[in-house]
Amino acid sequence: MTNQTFLSIVNKYGFFEFEETACHFYMMTKTRLGIQKTVILKKDGTPFFEQFKDAVKRYDVDGDIDQYRDVDKSIGIRDLLVDFENYACLLNKHVKVLEIKNK
Repeated sequence: MTNQTFLSIVNKYGFFEFEETACHFYMMTKTRLGIQKTVILKKDGTPFFEQFKDAVKRYDVDGDIDQYRDVDKSIGIRDLLVDFENYACLLNKHVKVLEIKNK
């Protein structure tokens, strides 16, 4: 899948906002609790779709909770767990849709 096709398909669902620099492409969104999340894709020749799949596979809910709680303890751990698990589920749904479109 070309990078342009990947971005076109992802953009169609309105889940992400995009920002581009000379070296990176940022896919930004917010969780249901309003926590900013960003998937960073490098412009290094590796297809964006492959980078996105890898980022989704490596997403660590526990690590994200720990990282968030280091900065802000206003949201309870249980609420963060549900929020970040929902975010992970949405990312995985995007991967499945993209895999279907890539066939």
